[in-house]
Amino acid sequence: MIETIYDHFVKMHTEMAFRNNASSGIIRAMANLGKPLNDAMAAGLLTLDTIHAPIRSACECFNAFEHDGALNAAYCGAKVPGFGSSWYKNEEDPLVREFLNHLDGETNGIVDDYTKYVQEMWKKNIFPNAALATAAFAFEENIDPVTAMSKVIVGRIDAWVSIYSDNYLDRGFN
Repeated sequence: MIETIYDHFVKMHTEMAFRNNASSGIIRAMANLGKPLNDAMAAGLLTLDTIHAPIRSACECFNAFEHDGALNAAYCGAKVPGFGSSWYKNEEDPLVREFLNHLDGETNGIVDDYTKYVQEMWKKNIFPNAALATAAFAFEENIDPVTAMSKVIVGRIDAWVSIYSDNYLDRGFN
């Protein structure tokens, strides 16, 4: 079976969902409370963007760098969307690196240049996270930053259902 870049993308986000993160933690908590699956999914979705999975911002910054070769630091602030990890400090996240290795050479070169630029400009030893991997995927596949989050959701849904099922406590009808 030939795996596409989309297959690798979904695999990365599915594996990311099993980490202890905001969206999956909410799914787990809602299941423990006996809340319906659709409520848990809605709550998990509401954690996405801004701080946790800033997909649109990461896409816009990546695209700006690709176009201009630089970023407006005032736009990004102290934290560059798409960089830094809660699990891997001062080193690459292996799930993200594995996915990035499947991108075409041109996109990978932009990611590498962007990473060096961010590390130099922000004077931090930070590396791409899943949001930046998503931005690179969206760039390569010509997906609008406004809708790129939909691809992340596809990659998370099955994992969230599994997390919900593993943590569901039936509280009866109260």
